[in-house]
Amino acid sequence: MNSTTPPIIKRRRIWPWVVLAAVLTPVLVLGSAAYSFIHLDHDAEILRRHVMKDDQSDWETRVQLNIGCATLASVRGFLRLIQHEELDEIKMVLSAVRHASVGVYEVRSGLSHLPTNI
Repeated sequence: MNSTTPPIIKRRRIWPWVVLAAVLTPVLVLGSAAYSFIHLDHDAEILRRHVMKDDQSDWETRVQLNIGCATLASVRGFLRLIQHEELDEIKMVLSAVRHASVGVYEVRSGLSHLPTNI
């Protein structure tokens, strides 16, 4: 008579994957947020590329910021907690802005034919 023993089923441990996801998620979210802050959006990047190509000078990037709707919504929410006499004007200005891309560049060599007092 043959005795049939049930096959041994290996249990998969899910806890190491849960811990790994809990550790990596904040790192990935903060990394993508930092990446989105320091890279210009598509339209501003095209404009920058065309201006630099037309000028034929050596340009150096000083500052590039891209502030999206999530960041502006966070600032608006934070301003609700603050009491100040000029805060209504600031809130009104922030309510008009949905997205902002800013780049500051320095011409290192060559004479720029672009006006400097725009």
